[in-house]
Amino acid sequence: MRGFGAFIGRELAEFAGTWKAWVLPTVIVAFGAMSPVLAKVQPQLGMPEATTVDAYLHFGSSMIQVVLMVVVISVAGTVSSERRSGTAILMLTKPLSRTSFVLAKFATRVSVVVASALAGMLLCWAGVQVFFDNVLAAEFATTVGLWVVLATMVIALMTFFSVALDSQTGAAGAGFGLYLVLALLTQWGPARAFSPAGLMTLGPQVLAREVVSVAWPVATALAVAVAAVLAATALFCRQEI
Repeated sequence: MRGFGAFIGRELAEFAGTWKAWVLPTVIVAFGAMSPVLAKVQPQLGMPEATTVDAYLHFGSSMIQVVLMVVVISVAGTVSSERRSGTAILMLTKPLSRTSFVLAKFATRVSVVVASALAGMLLCWAGVQVFFDNVLAAEFATTVGLWVVLATMVIALMTFFSVALDSQTGAAGAGFGLYLVLALLTQWGPARAFSPAGLMTLGPQVLAREVVSVAWPVATALAVAVAAVLAATALFCRQEI
């Protein structure tokens, strides 16, 4: 873990100066602001009168269907682009371990996702206070928390793909394949109940106040995330830069 503290500060500052740092927050904040408005105007579009649940569902579905894809694209070159440009070898000639390099990359991306999700959630909640009833706030926060766990797993796996594959395009392709696999697994009951795929479908159930168990999907997603980060660091430590 040599050099982790200093490098993560540098990484956050440098990442903030790239387009990737702002695309994800912008998309999430836009969905947070727009979801209550879109729900409110549903009757004008020939749809039934919306409720608080509809506003929160708009936000949740956007996070699953769109924002996860943005996460995949923005994280695809986490390590491979640094290695290809020669930046990685410059960093590693300083008192920075390879393990710290990978962990800082992962932690930076997760920090951006958490902060962005929190901002989007608060905007959506504020819009709901304006247009709808002040209910289901705790359930909404739970659904956003479940999404953050899912996104953390995706970032961890994308970090591994970025280490294992030299091409940013290849890593992005692997990420899209991962999303497709998760989407397909949601069609199988046992996978929804006992795998990370369940995190893609739990939101509507939580908002409907159904009795659901989130333990297995959360635990397996976090286990996959830890395993992916450990595999990424182990592989990067053996690679020639």
